[in-house]
Parts: sequence; structure tokens; C-alpha cells
Amino acid sequence: MNNMEYISGLKTQGTPTAILPLPTDVVAQIKSSTNITSLNAVILGLFENSLDAKATKIDISVDFRRGGCTIEDNGLGILPCEFRETGGLGRMYHTSKHQDNAQYENHGGQGTFLASTGALSLLTITSRHFQHYSHNTLVLHRSKPISRLTPAPPQHEIRSHNTHGTRVSVKDLFGNMPVRVKQRANYAEEGSEVERQWQALRVGVVGLLLPWNRHVKVIVTDSGNTAKTFSINTGAHFLPNTLSERNLNILNKKTLAFDQNTILSILSQSGIIAIDSKSSWIPVSASTLSVVVKGLISLDPAPSRAAQFISIGITP
Repeated sequence: MNNMEYISGLKTQGTPTAILPLPTDVVAQIKSSTNITSLNAVILGLFENSLDAKATKIDISVDFRRGGCTIEDNGLGILPCEFRETGGLGRMYHTSKHQDNAQYENHGGQGTFLASTGALSLLTITSRHFQHYSHNTLVLHRSKPISRLTPAPPQHEIRSHNTHGTRVSVKDLFGNMPVRVKQRANYAEEGSEVERQWQALRVGVVGLLLPWNRHVKVIVTDSGNTAKTFSINTGAHFLPNTLSERNLNILNKKTLAFDQNTILSILSQSGIIAIDSKSSWIPVSASTLSVVVKGLISLDPAPSRAAQFISIGITP
């Protein structure tokens, strides 16, 4: 009897709500949260974009406490037409690096990264293409374009305004997710988690640089603590103390392939290995008709896995 009364009660509450599709902006955020899992993932993704753009100088500023970062490079830049409403910049499944059309191996090619980042943050992209004089800016907030500046005013120009390149700024990542915002506040208070993320970022940058076959200089700074910084110059052992941007461009015309000196230089500059430990490393290799493996192994035992890296092609 009670069950029958309960069922009757349900019927008197009206017709059940129809099953409807989620709004497109909500769908974009859900998809993006599966692709973008942390601020470090965003930084390394933008770093990959700079490498793909053949940048020889990349400046990275990170703010773990506020969920933001800025990456500026001197790469080839983005065409002005991509910043217009008809352009593909920031759109899901739009890319200039599709592998079928790529002349060189790239990190990107799926056309999801920038769109996913723009769905979870306030994303600002400013760029000057190497074949054009104008700077152009696109601002996305939760997937929606809120500003297109074509051309952008002088105050939007990248710092190296006399050359081509791109600057991408990410603010308030996961800001629409209360749990993430609270987690970020706790990290800022503890300090230890921020340090852990900083060290993970260092390893991530090194992991991308080791298999990269071109010369590049990278400077990473914690905007909340400018004393915390590290820099890696993959051509440092070629021209000590004199590696200008012009010299980097000259070196960049020659690929490194697998260069033992470059690898050990990257590891020592990043602090992952001691400078005086280079002599303990020996080259190793193996091959079949279809696969070639090259590497370096230290003869000295290590207390941790901090200096263990492996990559397939340019992918860690």
C-alpha cells in the first residue's frame, strides 16, 4: 500500500524533465578538463608550440599560486588572418601542424590544446608573423572570444617587438571550478606543493629539450618569486658566453641529431646532474633493421630517478 501511495505521489509531481544536451560551453569545459589536468600541462603544451614554431628563445613565467603563466618566444608567429572571426586560432580541431602536411616532426597536430586551454581560463594570444609587420591579439574566456585586435595597439606588442614571435598568457586556470580554486589556495599556504610543481616543471622542460634537435635558449621564472629561476641553453657548449640570438639562428640551421655534449649540458644546466659528473656518462646504442636506439648511461649509481629520461622521436 505504501509503495502504491509513493508511486501515485510521483505522478502528481508533473511530467519528468526531458533529457536534453548540455550547453556547448559546458561540453567544451568537460572535454577540456580531461585534456588539461594541471598548470604544468598547459605550460609544457605552450612550450611545445614554441618549439614547433622554430623559436630559438623562449621566456616562461609561471604563477602557481594564481593559476597563471606567460610564454613568449621569437618563433615564426601566427598569420594575421587567423585572428579574425573566420580564422581557426583557438577553435577546437583546428591546427596548422597536421602530420600529413608537416615537413618536420612536430609536437602538435590534433588541434585541441589551445581550444581546451581557452575553455578553462582567460587566454590571451598576441603574435607577429615573420612575413608581416602587425601584431594581432585574440582574447578567449571560457571558450568565447571576447576581444579581437587586428592589428593590436602598441601596448600589446611582444617585448621583442622588433622581431616576429608569439606571447600567450593564461590566467585563472580552472577558475570556474571551486574545488580547484580552493586547492590552489591551500598550495599557496603550504609552499611545499608549489615547490614540487616547480621541480616537476623543470623535469618537464628538460624532457622536451633532450630529444629536440635544434638549438634553443629557455628561461623559466616564478613570477611570485623572481629569485626562483633556471635557464637552459642547448647551444651553450658551442659558443660559451657569446651565444647571441644571431648565433642561435645560425646554429639552428643545423640539427643536433643525438649529441652527447648537448644532452649532458642540458642535464647539468638544469641542476639534474653535477657538472663534474659528466665524465661518468658513456654512450650506449642498439639497433635492428627498423629501429635505432641511442642513449647515455652514467656509471655512477644514483639515489633517485630524477635523471632518467626516455623519448620516442621528439616525444618524451
